[in-house]
Amino acid sequence: MKLKAAWLVTWEVIGRPHKPVDNEIAAILPARFSERTIKFVLKLLYSQYLASPTNLFDLASFAKRVPYSNQPGIWCCGNSVFLRARRVANLELQNDDFNTGDYLCWDEADFQGNIWRKSYVGKTRQSRRRKKRRP
Repeated sequence: MKLKAAWLVTWEVIGRPHKPVDNEIAAILPARFSERTIKFVLKLLYSQYLASPTNLFDLASFAKRVPYSNQPGIWCCGNSVFLRARRVANLELQNDDFNTGDYLCWDEADFQGNIWRKSYVGKTRQSRRRKKRRP
């Protein structure tokens, strides 16, 4: 199966998390969703991860600053364990011939305009440079 464009939401970890993340892929959402909808979904997913009254209160009290955007079209929510939502192209669900299960592949542009082909298999992520965007 293949989607031409979609929002991909993944868990990103910096350092050692206090609570482990079971699945790196948090959500795959339609590309037609607005950034406002994506921000709302990020807050919901992150509040499910926090799941303590103190942390939920903190998230609600900083409603204006959460989620934040550090690059155009990329939204983040969280600190050392955070959600990252971005638009990707050519998202494919493929089946491995060696019975290791299904895996995802997608094209993602970096901040310099290079497009990378990335894949997710189980708990490992791989990437390789695919092509450069034309100016």
